[in-house]
Amino acid sequence: MVVGERIVGVRRLPARGLRHRRQYELRFTDGGSASCSLPRLELLLEAHERPEDFGAVVRAADAARRAGDGAGLVEWPSGRRLAGVAGGSGPRESIRRRGGWIESSHGWKVRPAGRSGLDYVDDRGPLHLDSEWMATPTLVIHHASIPPDRPEVRERVVRLWLWAGYDVDLDVPEPG
Repeated sequence: MVVGERIVGVRRLPARGLRHRRQYELRFTDGGSASCSLPRLELLLEAHERPEDFGAVVRAADAARRAGDGAGLVEWPSGRRLAGVAGGSGPRESIRRRGGWIESSHGWKVRPAGRSGLDYVDDRGPLHLDSEWMATPTLVIHHASIPPDRPEVRERVVRLWLWAGYDVDLDVPEPG
């Protein structure tokens, strides 16, 4: 498996019920991200081949979450905190459900638009994103439906859906 070579960092996600007590988010070199359980993380990072690295990264991600820095990434395989990635500064964000929307206190919101799509709204206007639901509670967002001039949309939508209790994967962007 070459997944480990494509991973930039790992972060621990907040607990979301019994099924999602210990979830992690992976960030990839191509800009994609995915959430997974600890056993899946062990498989993807081939923990049996690099147990020291795997242990260091998981311990650092867990420690960051306990310290209140759940937005920060831990570099794979070093276990160092990545500076300047995914927040860690600025005002805290609160997320809530309102009607069919999942809303951030920072002013953006998202909702499902049928079986294959998401409606997203922020201060720059509304967007419709192509997506599809898998058999498990996983949402796959099609990267090509996010305008190139609005890369922040991906991070925001993923964060809101992870908060709502769903696993989120991004399809791999076309080489370009």
